[in-house]
Order: sequence, then structure tokens, then C-alpha cells
Amino acid sequence: MGSQLARCRKNGNEDAEAQEDPPSGATTVAYYKLEHSWGLSRTGTSLDTGMAVAVAEFIKTHGQDDSKSHTFQSQYGERTIKVVDNCVCLNWGPQRDTSELFPAGYRHTQWVIAVPRGQCTKNIEAVKRWLELPETEPMPLKTFLQDAAKEIWTIKH
Repeated sequence: MGSQLARCRKNGNEDAEAQEDPPSGATTVAYYKLEHSWGLSRTGTSLDTGMAVAVAEFIKTHGQDDSKSHTFQSQYGERTIKVVDNCVCLNWGPQRDTSELFPAGYRHTQWVIAVPRGQCTKNIEAVKRWLELPETEPMPLKTFLQDAAKEIWTIKH
């Protein structure tokens, strides 16, 4: 990995370190997942590499169009990616009527937050540390997580 360090902006101050200029072929965005209630998954926050690739391709192909979805086969089974309330989510299981309990219309939903290397937005910076270290950092407010998830459209995937 590159040894140069860049600073992510935190509320206008440069104080959080991140890698800059990763080697060719290296991932420049880290993808994280949260349960449908915006809580911590029992398997942690990191999104599986295969699913992260599918999410990045969905964003490049479909953008913010909430009428589009993409179903693919992951190592965990069939998953459907879609946009709900300007956030990207992974879904599986039986379809349900969309409601507060089933915001994406599926039995299981995981919200996706993308964190770029290098400069971060204020919204992403507010949750980044917890996404990286959920076992040691206090969990951010749900609204902070939702705001960070909506930043997925401002990141180059």
C-alpha cells in the first residue's frame, strides 16, 4: 500500500489519517453495512468484497434511480440491490409490503455506507471511526448514519 498519508477533513480540520494514491488495482473505497434498523450487524460493519463490487457496479450503472434494482448471487445467496430514500441497500428473503419495519420491501435489508480513502465529507467523517472500529467506538446517531449513507453518490466508485 502507498505510504503517503492524506488527511480526511473532520469538521473543516485536517486530523484523521487515510491512505492516498493506492497502488493500481487497489480498492479506493471501503464499503460498510448496517442492519435495516440502522444498527450494528452481528457480523460487524465490513461489507463482503463480492457484495462491495456489486454495489459499486450498481451505482455506476443505475445511479440514484430508485426504480432500478439488481439481483445477483453472493456467497451468502441471492441479493437484490436497490435505492431507498436516496440510500443504497442490499436485500434478501421474501418481499414484504414497504413499511417502517420493512423500509425496502424485503424481509432483510442492509444499508450501505461508502467511505473513500483520502478526503471525506463531514457526514462520512462523523461515522467513519465507528464503522472502522465498532467494538471500541460509540455508535453514532441513526440520523448521522443515514446522512453518511446518502453521500454514496458523491464518491467515485
